[in-house]
Amino acid sequence: MLWQTFGHIDIKDLYDQIDALLAQSREMPDGPARTAVVNQCVRLADLTQDQITQFQCRAIYIDSAFESGEADEMLVALSWVHGRLRQRPRDFRFGVPSA
Repeated sequence: MLWQTFGHIDIKDLYDQIDALLAQSREMPDGPARTAVVNQCVRLADLTQDQITQFQCRAIYIDSAFESGEADEMLVALSWVHGRLRQRPRDFRFGVPSA
């Protein structure tokens, strides 16, 4: 990956990768494979350090993990989302797009 090889992060590239992976996940049936794709979105969102993107990707991940029966994975993301909502509720007063 670019940021590992060259020691820097191209933010635009990260957002493009997130968008592509989310589009891919929308075409997939519920299950572990879809959850793994959305999990990659969460990891990339964390690299952006953009809390809105992190929140949105985790919200989609929660839905995907729930639908595929991966409760343990879902609870980790749900805990992160809950923490951000408690810390900064005004920053997250919007609808979360579905995947």
